[in-house]
Amino acid sequence: MNVFLELMRYKNCAMAGLAAVIGSSIAYSAAPHELSEIILLIPVFITVFLITGAGNAINDYFDASIDAVNRPERPIPSGRLTKGSVYKFSILLFACGILIAYFIGTIPLVIALFNSMLLYVYAFSLKRKVQR
Repeated sequence: MNVFLELMRYKNCAMAGLAAVIGSSIAYSAAPHELSEIILLIPVFITVFLITGAGNAINDYFDASIDAVNRPERPIPSGRLTKGSVYKFSILLFACGILIAYFIGTIPLVIALFNSMLLYVYAFSLKRKVQR
């Protein structure tokens, strides 16, 4: 389990989740709401945490050959995880994050879908085009 948390870069995920909670808190304070809606901050944090982790994992999947040279200690180049397991794990994280967003509401679902798609496309192709 430890290697999967390393793959996700869990500290970055937690920071992103915290930023989403802070942003949501600011939005909630500016609009009329019921106190019970504040409980939605927990699934907001989890959704952002999971999708951020999925983005980091899929990035490592597509950058495995680059990481073999530049970051050999990472989970794939070091042999602690296979590319296939990393790919499946990232898809699972994307799916779980999107599923949780579905239960939060339509707007969070659209944001989760869009961000997931963007993270995947960026790791797959856009990253290489931007770096040239």
